Amino acid sequence: MADQYVDAIWRQNILLSCHQQIMSNLSLLQNGCDTDEFINSQWTVQKAERDHVLNTHVHMIKPSVCSVGELQNKAARVLTYSSYDADAGNLFEFLGWKNLASQQQIQRATMVYKSLHGLVPDYLCSKFERRETAYNLRDSENKLNVPLPRTNYYKNSFSYSGTTLWNSLPRDIRQAESLGLFKRLIKEVR
Repeated sequence: MADQYVDAIWRQNILLSCHQQIMSNLSLLQNGCDTDEFINSQWTVQKAERDHVLNTHVHMIKPSVCSVGELQNKAARVLTYSSYDADAGNLFEFLGWKNLASQQQIQRATMVYKSLHGLVPDYLCSKFERRETAYNLRDSENKLNVPLPRTNYYKNSFSYSGTTLWNSLPRDIRQAESLGLFKRLIKEVR
């Protein structure tokens, strides 16, 4: 009973402080502040604060605490003064945000690009093997051999999901000459 009470108080304090921070900083957006600048300045938590919260409250975190995706949805609704049942996808478009799934895909594709170009340690570079073919097909340039997954666990691994994501990218993105160009092109697609 005491644990539930402490957990409820802790959640209430976190939600209240987040809500107060969002409401106090809405004037930045209303005064023409760039949304990326707002997100970087307001949603970045300092490492010391993160460590403090994790070290002091990790025993209180329960599975019922909302996920990061739900928190992103709630933040979009608060920032746009939308109702609880408003579609978060439309709100993300309005705010210029990407949902978490597309952000993860961008990060995964960037890691594959770095692995293929030797910008990461060797153990990551060895995860991918370029597909060699004797045929001159339209979309066979710069593709990777897809490993055969025998379990669902392996389908979620970086070597399999990164390979399938890489092969699904358009050819001009796969053939980007620099990391900066690749990041710019992939953000336009995803």
